[in-house]
Amino acid sequence: MKKEEIVQSVKLSDIKNGGLTGLMTILLIQPFQVIKTSMIVIYNKQRRLKMLDVIKQIKSEEGLFGFYRGFLPSVVKAIFGYSIFFGSLEFNKTILKKTLNYSYNKNNSIIKEKKDEKIFNFNEGALNFLASGMARTIQALSVSPILVIKTRSEVLGFNSYNNLFDAFKKIKKEEGIRGFYAGLRTTLLKDVPASGLFYMSYEFIKKKIENFGIKNIQIQAILSSTITSFILVVMTNPLEVIRTRQQYQHFSTNPDHNYNNISHGVLRIYEFEGIKGFFVGIAPRLMKKGFGSVIVWTVYESLKTSPRKLSIKL
Repeated sequence: MKKEEIVQSVKLSDIKNGGLTGLMTILLIQPFQVIKTSMIVIYNKQRRLKMLDVIKQIKSEEGLFGFYRGFLPSVVKAIFGYSIFFGSLEFNKTILKKTLNYSYNKNNSIIKEKKDEKIFNFNEGALNFLASGMARTIQALSVSPILVIKTRSEVLGFNSYNNLFDAFKKIKKEEGIRGFYAGLRTTLLKDVPASGLFYMSYEFIKKKIENFGIKNIQIQAILSSTITSFILVVMTNPLEVIRTRQQYQHFSTNPDHNYNNISHGVLRIYEFEGIKGFFVGIAPRLMKKGFGSVIVWTVYESLKTSPRKLSIKL
């Protein structure tokens, strides 16, 4: 592809829409995130807390404001992260389609025509999987430092950082650059394939819903994102538990939560907490992901269908 074509594929509207989507989402789902993170960190073989126990503890010790701890890094991560993800997603789709255009035309394998209607098939799904997985990789690498700060700040009782600048300074001094990327391998292993599967399934289900006669893009987004999110949350929760504890490990007082790597984490969780340990925090995470996905994809699809488009052009 020519340089001009690549640059013209980057749309400011996709980045802007992603940022607005992230801001609106975090305002509504932060309490579920705080409950989930606190639950994963506090839960152990002696304290097998349930979601209601954590809610009562947060309200008792910190009041309603406790449900919005870590709000600033969450907002920064959401706006920055969603801008990167959606900007990269649309860019990746465009680049992949243009790069593979010859094989499309020759084999007619990505989009097949049937009675003047475009229908979904496996190869288009593979393209969506690749585009979303690539976008999530870029996002994860970019937001890892703020994600580490966000995760730690959400834990009930955590007060080691005065502000974002103080957090960056202390992590650099106490843990070095590696501290900003704690749990990154687990994040990539969890998020990249999950993101690819999510978007591939999301587009597939959305197309099926449209074929049933439901043309409203918001309803399509709500139904498709809800179904897909539920399945992926259940599949990825064990890695979410490991990732959260790895990112909080520097401050953890529980030796059972110290994991050298993913396999070590799996063994220790099974040894000390049993099968239930892999699904700690799944209830608030289901709520967070369910509401979050509905908001994210409904808002993004609505903004995306807006006639106003901005592009970067040379």
